[in-house]
Amino acid sequence: FDAAKIFETERTGFAAKAEAKAKAEKAAMEAILKEKYGNAQTTGSGLKIIVESQGTGPKPNTGDNVSFHCTGTFLDGKKFFSTRDGGQTIDMPIGVGQLVKGMDEGVMLLNEGGKAKLVVPPSLGYGEMGYPPAIPPNAWLVFDVEVMKVGAVPKQGGK
Repeated sequence: FDAAKIFETERTGFAAKAEAKAKAEKAAMEAILKEKYGNAQTTGSGLKIIVESQGTGPKPNTGDNVSFHCTGTFLDGKKFFSTRDGGQTIDMPIGVGQLVKGMDEGVMLLNEGGKAKLVVPPSLGYGEMGYPPAIPPNAWLVFDVEVMKVGAVPKQGGK
């Protein structure tokens, strides 16, 4: 009985199975992305965006207050969040790190009145940690956003 040899054989087999599983999951994810979001434009960061309407109002600058509706789903369509359920918009400065990077980037690409689907890779979302229990690790996220209002941050001490 050679315990070390058996252990090594099992460890090698486990690693090969894990690698095969990871490859299969990656292939499945790429197939879903191509099928559902093949028409998306991809930014340099990896954000995928499908603009439904650019909007005609002002485009936000970093730090501007932006009011927007948002529905978040996973690639399979399962909803994890929606401002529309409660009827309240998200109102906050944009581009300053208060949202996941993909949301900040995507909202800043739209004008007031704009609507888009943002397909956010894990690196621009919640990453390897996820956001338990709602967001699993390495999750791609899809946000349907509508920019309702863009307002510059008031100048301090001025009239």
